[in-house]
Amino acid sequence: MHRPPGGIPAGFVFRSGPERRRVLCFGDDVMADRGRPTDFKPEMGEEILSLMADGLSLAAAAAVLGIHRQRVYEWMERHPEFADTVKVAQVKRQLFLERRLLSADTGPVVTSTIFALKNAGPEDWREKVMQEHSGPDGGPIAHQVTRIERVIADPANPDS
Repeated sequence: MHRPPGGIPAGFVFRSGPERRRVLCFGDDVMADRGRPTDFKPEMGEEILSLMADGLSLAAAAAVLGIHRQRVYEWMERHPEFADTVKVAQVKRQLFLERRLLSADTGPVVTSTIFALKNAGPEDWREKVMQEHSGPDGGPIAHQVTRIERVIADPANPDS
């Protein structure tokens, strides 16, 4: 078989599949360079949901499952139903924290829960105030220069 420069047999081409893997094709025969098989299981979404509903963060829930949080983000990109489940899990965690805040009676629990809520639900619990300055009807602020004056100061006589 003739091999062009680079060592790939003639007739083979690279193409990208839906999972962005490299695939060597020759006619109808496909040899995939798949790498390590995924350890994704759809039921992991429900496990994450349960753990986060009990107050764990996404990183902690992933750790319980023996995976890194980044792996969860990768799976969310590839599996829309899993992504929806994780988003519900994040909301359930916020619900858990809000209920804990409402029932808390000591300072440290209140403080730590508010801190967790600011991170878990920043849209609802942020302290940052956004202010926008604009002119009439949202346009630019108009500046009008009425006088320009040149003053020559005498360093020996600063009051002049």
